[in-house]
Amino acid sequence: MCQGNRIYASSPGNKCVNVYTAEGSPLPCIGKGILQQPFGLAVGRNREMAVADSSASAIVLFDKAGKVIGRLEEGLASKPYGVAFDAKGQLIVTQQGHPEVLCMSPVGVTRTIAVVPNGDSARGVAIDSEGNILVTAPETKKLHIFAVGEPQHYLLRSFSLKDYSYAITIHATMGVLVCGYNSGQVSRLCHLEMASVSQVLGPGGSKMKSSVQQVIAGTKYKIGKLGV
Repeated sequence: MCQGNRIYASSPGNKCVNVYTAEGSPLPCIGKGILQQPFGLAVGRNREMAVADSSASAIVLFDKAGKVIGRLEEGLASKPYGVAFDAKGQLIVTQQGHPEVLCMSPVGVTRTIAVVPNGDSARGVAIDSEGNILVTAPETKKLHIFAVGEPQHYLLRSFSLKDYSYAITIHATMGVLVCGYNSGQVSRLCHLEMASVSQVLGPGGSKMKSSVQQVIAGTKYKIGKLGV
């Protein structure tokens, strides 16, 4: 994922988070000797980082210097996979083999904020500028979008994808990028154009156009090269 002038890429094999400049030059990694199997990661406004350490069944928190500042395990029923910060600084977390999307406060209070339909496993997670939650369900090749609601977000829309998509991020200029994995490589990037929901439903949300546009096809990149 990209944050400011840095690119961050979790590396389960190297048990760390690789860091690059915007030009692709490597910087010192984060979490070496601490993380066991990092998957999803999120970077906050002050460059604080949350990493889903799957094998350790924990969310590990780092400050901008790469120092461990916290560890969240309470409320996790399985290995965490996806993680994202919301506007309040809470963590939105998915777990392998579970349809529930969790909201974890900084002090460890956990509640279910959304549930992927049909019992599919929730994996990649991202949050747009309106607070809507985007979740990938690779088993059924779906992308689900949950709109803000209380006590839970509600399912706004679902999209069919062409690949088993796990990771998802929202790029400032390219929109939503969904990454499909094939033999450990990023095999496809799909771009979902975003339109303001205020044009249709009034203020307070955002909407995805129904078409899924393939941006890059037939090109394979090793995981980490693009900071995904």
